[in-house]
Amino acid sequence: MPRELEPIAVARLEEARQARAISEIALVSRPFAGGALCFSAPGSWSNTAVGAGLERPLADADLDELVSFYVERAVEPRIELCPFVDPALLSLLAARGFTLRSLENCLARPLDGETDPRACMTGPRPGGIDIFPVDINDPREVQAYARFTAAGFAPPGAPADETMMELCRRSVLHPRSHCLIARSTADAALVAVGGMEICADVAALWGVVVREDWRRRGVQQALLAERISLGRRLGARVATIGSKPGMPTERNAMRMGFHVAYTRFALAQAGPGLAPVIG
Repeated sequence: MPRELEPIAVARLEEARQARAISEIALVSRPFAGGALCFSAPGSWSNTAVGAGLERPLADADLDELVSFYVERAVEPRIELCPFVDPALLSLLAARGFTLRSLENCLARPLDGETDPRACMTGPRPGGIDIFPVDINDPREVQAYARFTAAGFAPPGAPADETMMELCRRSVLHPRSHCLIARSTADAALVAVGGMEICADVAALWGVVVREDWRRRGVQQALLAERISLGRRLGARVATIGSKPGMPTERNAMRMGFHVAYTRFALAQAGPGLAPVIG
């Protein structure tokens, strides 16, 4: 295994990248123990501490800061961790009532070699769609991308809220983002979207949404192949993608040469009147 794909090496790259990106996209953030405390609005996916604990062990004073930051904003204190933090941190969090809320696998694959990643697709490229970069200078296209993404990640039956829309818009316009959009060749209707951030050696893939009537036709894999091919052309050495275990994203990524590098876990502290992360 190349050294840059060893689990702890991937974690150091990816946790630092994620902390930097979320802190820049969230509406409120501040540095925290080598990572960042982030917040946007009650229920937002961005309400979490990220990237902390790899540079140094966390102490009780750090957890006091974490809890205060979120309680003052009426949301649950929440932290995302990788397996390479000091194990004593789990005991400190447990003593404060933090419990496990979610798991996410971080998958990685190298981007060196001569083979174009698009050649690794397990089926033919789906017909009837055109894939191209989002025009960030076109406010209508940016808004359409943000609306489509926000709706795709909203809880079933719930409309996309304005904060989610704004975070999606900020993600598209982020200076390190490279977002792709797929439209039907028949009527130019929006079919799918997918984002990527290039940060140093990492091409981090995120935010794929495929319209329901286009699913199971290879569209997600096509977007995956296009983004990792673009990441390689832009000089990244490693591609990463996050997925809940067993989800289609994970299966598609593993078919395209990704492997599970490590598992990120989120813990939160419940309390009266404190809003949890939704989704």
